[in-house]
Amino acid sequence: MPGIGRMVKESMVQEISAQLGERPNFFVASSRGLAVADEDQLRRKLHGAKASFKLVKRRLGRRVLEQLAVPGAADLAPERDAALGLILAGEDSLLAAKELVEFIKEHEDRIGVRGGVVDGRLLTPAEVNQLAALPSRDVLLAQVVGTIEAPISDLVFTIERLIQDVLWVVQEAGKQPRPAGGRDEGAQAAAKPGVEQPTSPQAPQAQAGETSEGEKEDRKE
Repeated sequence: MPGIGRMVKESMVQEISAQLGERPNFFVASSRGLAVADEDQLRRKLHGAKASFKLVKRRLGRRVLEQLAVPGAADLAPERDAALGLILAGEDSLLAAKELVEFIKEHEDRIGVRGGVVDGRLLTPAEVNQLAALPSRDVLLAQVVGTIEAPISDLVFTIERLIQDVLWVVQEAGKQPRPAGGRDEGAQAAAKPGVEQPTSPQAPQAQAGETSEGEKEDRKE
């Protein structure tokens, strides 16, 4: 019989180790007399975060942690007289941490966080709480999108203002009175600065030998 018990334990260690290989991000909790109903409640909350919860004996859980290639992971095992709660996170480790920390707040006398491993890094209990306090992934994505869209919206607003200003100038120009139709092109050109105007023709001078009308009258006298 003792041999069968040892085989069962070895099988459980291998099974949990294989699950950790599939989900390398996890959190560790210590449980003291957590009711079955509370365990089911935690499992349901974690299921919504695509995470799972396993409760194993302390020595068995420590053996699993010792096999990990993360220095100090075995120290996450709880003290004596406490079971080890293993929370296997899904794609969103942040959401799993939030659900775990919120549950612990309601059951502080029965369960506590010991730490975790995320992206191969060992986390202390304080770091797990800090992780749970961060905004969710959806909120972070919304903030990033808002940051990216802000300059674009400012640019669109500026362009719209420029277009409105141009339209206003065109409309105001259309309201200005036009010059009278009898004004010739020369007069219009004269109003434009920098345009050289042609010299008006002068009356031809009297040729030599021709006598003006006034001179003829003087001679008669």
